[in-house]
Order: sequence, then structure tokens, then C-alpha cells
Amino acid sequence: MTMWEHLGIEETKDLNRIKSSYAKSLRLHHPEEDPEGFQILKAAYDFAQKYANIKDGADTKKEELLLYIGFANYCRQNMRGTQPGSDPDEPAIDEFSSDDDDARAPITHSSVPRTIPFAFNGNVSESDSKWIEDFLGKLNTLYGDFFARREAVNWEKLLKDDLFWNVDRKEEMEPVIQAYLSTHRNLPAIVWQILDDEYHWNDRIVELLKTSSAFAQIVLLETCRYWEISYSFITQESDFDFEKYLEFLRLTREAALKNNLKQMREYFNKAIAIYDREPQIYIIVSEFLFARRENGYTDYREEYTLALDKLIDLKKDNPIYYQMRGDLNARCEDYDKAREDFLKAFELEPDNLMNLKTVVIYLQKQHMMDEAKRYMKHIRKIYPKTKIHLERQLSATADKDRLYGMLEENGRINEEVREILKFKFDPYKHGPILFVFGVILWVLFAILLRLS
Repeated sequence: MTMWEHLGIEETKDLNRIKSSYAKSLRLHHPEEDPEGFQILKAAYDFAQKYANIKDGADTKKEELLLYIGFANYCRQNMRGTQPGSDPDEPAIDEFSSDDDDARAPITHSSVPRTIPFAFNGNVSESDSKWIEDFLGKLNTLYGDFFARREAVNWEKLLKDDLFWNVDRKEEMEPVIQAYLSTHRNLPAIVWQILDDEYHWNDRIVELLKTSSAFAQIVLLETCRYWEISYSFITQESDFDFEKYLEFLRLTREAALKNNLKQMREYFNKAIAIYDREPQIYIIVSEFLFARRENGYTDYREEYTLALDKLIDLKKDNPIYYQMRGDLNARCEDYDKAREDFLKAFELEPDNLMNLKTVVIYLQKQHMMDEAKRYMKHIRKIYPKTKIHLERQLSATADKDRLYGMLEENGRINEEVREILKFKFDPYKHGPILFVFGVILWVLFAILLRLS
């Protein structure tokens, strides 16, 4: 069953409908009366929300399919009596993700085999067998040299081997290459794309999911451009086990793409125990957890805070991480720290008035109305300057959509503030004054009557 079947609705990206269906289904799966049903329903709601938040783009379908796979895996792991492959009509989707620690052991230079045993399918001539063995030798040599492995040009050169001019040999090689790549996956995305261009795996993904489910998932994960992993931060001087680190970084990304919080947390902590100065892993974790913020931060606040603190340390000039941490602090009702973060974001991006508006909102939540009004007056004062500055930037940047969006948002904020700062009758503050003024008018009116 998919997450939609558990929620009792068809596939949708309407968050309101998802929430409504979840609330309705809760009546059938009370946490105390049906804990397993409630657990699966809650997971279905979480996966459906994640699905609804996927933005349209080149890899939308891949991300959606990975969530379907992730939910199927979750159900297999958490429903009693359900094991991968137990349904004869459905392929075992998670057959390559063993719970055995040895099966997940990261590949290091020392674990790359010197020779590659392989039993050929069908009748392969001695000549063809030698060609394939020679090619696999070249493949293994290239993979064994990390700094050569990460260069796309070396893979393009390898695929120009004479073997690939022979269609029969090329087809015979495909299952061999698939088997090799299934256990040697620390490759840049561009290399996976080069291999995919050669064999058109994405074009045949539905077929692959039926015939080779494990490898099909690998293709989806490695060719999805969301959170692509860069290998450029590793140099000859790197003094940590970068093969292990890359393995855990990759597994952290995979868990996030499949919406598996438990595994993401596990691999994230293993990765940063090896090396903690690379922003990529913190970006993955922070963006993944930020997307789940509506579900609360209780279970993973420690990891989320750590990721944001590290990103602020590593990318000091980027306001977005201050904004994300400010949002976290506000949701945890620490409004003082939240205001500090948004003021820092405003310092880094002084044309973005949303930072100051957020500060005003938090001041209002703390009933600090005079301070909130002071910031609103400041917004009114600087708005014309920000408008001129943003308009000037439009002619000198390609990022026009972001600037237009900021201009529109700033305009709305300015109008909201202008309306709030207009004089409005307050019976507690202005009533006594008006009463005295009314009495004076009546006295004057009485005097005028007597004089007349």
C-alpha cells in the first residue's frame, strides 16, 4: 500500500487535503488502541507532506519515485510479518539496504579488489571473455585511484574502449558493470550521468525496477541532481579517511531523499565523527529538517541545531542559515535568540525587510509593543532606500526573479506597517482625553448660550 492508500485519498499535492485526511484517519487508528496502525498512518502523513513539498523541476519524478520507494521500505521494516519481497507480485525494493553492518561497510582503497571474479551469462567466446576481463581490469584500476576516479574525462576515455563499438559485447557488459557499480558507488554525479548516457538506465527505469530493483534505485539516487555531492573539497593533503566519509555522506543524502529520518541521523553522526568541516552534509541535514518543521523539532533538534551552527560558522556571510536558526528558536519559543538571528540576517542582507518584519512579530509575541513599533517606524524610514537599491541591482544581475520577489515583498511589508502606524482609537488610552475635551466643549457651548 502507498501513503495515499493509508490516508484514504488519491495522489495529491494539496497540503490542506492531506492534513484533513490524516485527521479523519486518526479516528480509525488511535495511538493506544492501534499503535502499529497509528505509526504507519503517521509515516504516511509525513511522506505525503514531503511529496507535496517537492518542487517542479527536472528531477521531480525521481524524487517522487524515491519517496514511494522509501515509504514501501518503511512499511516493510515496521509492519509485523512483512519482509522485503514477501509479496510475490512486488519486487523487493530494499534488497540492497541490509541491516547487517558488514553489508554497509564503507569501501576504502584497501577493500577494492585487485581482480574481479565474474561468471558470464550464456555462451561467451574466449575472445569476448578476455575483452570483458581486460575492460573490468581498467575499470577497477580507475576506481582504485581516487583522484583519477573523480575526473569525468577519465571515464569518457574508458568508455571509448573498443569494447563499446561492439554492440553484443556492450550488452554483455551491462550486468557486469551494474554489479560493479552496486558495490563501488563513491562516484561524482557527472560520472553516473556519463554511464547513464551510455546505457540509458533512466529511460528504462520502470523495466529496471522490475528486473533489477536494487540497481534501479541506485540509478535514481545517483542521477538525481538534488543535493549533488561534490568531491572537490578532497585534496592530496586531506588527512582523514575520505572514502569512509564520502560513504556516510552519500548514505546521509540517500536517507534524506527517501525520507528516512532514523538512518539520516545515524549516517550524519558517523560522517561528522570522521570530518566536520565540509558544508555539504550540513546543508543536506538542515534543508531536510527545515522541510519537516511543521511536524515539530522535538525529535531532532540537536542535529538540526548542530547543522545550522556549523553552516553559520562555515558560511558566515549567508543570511539564510541565521533565518533558519531563528525559525527554530522561535518554534521553541526562545524569541530573544530568534530576534538576534533575524537581526544578524538583516545585517547581512539589509534590503530584505522580511527580516525586520519577523523581528516585529516576535516582539509582539513577547508583548513588547513599544519596541515593535520602533522597528516598524524604522521599516517605514528605510523602505525608499531599499527600493532604490534593489532597482539598481536589477540591471547588474542575472538573479532578477529573487530581486523582483524581494521588491514585491518589501512593498507589501511597507503597506502593512503604514496601516498599523495610522492613528486608531484606543478606548483605554484615548477615552479619558476625549471625555475631558467633550466636557470643555459643553462648557463653551453653555457659555455661548448664556451670552446669547
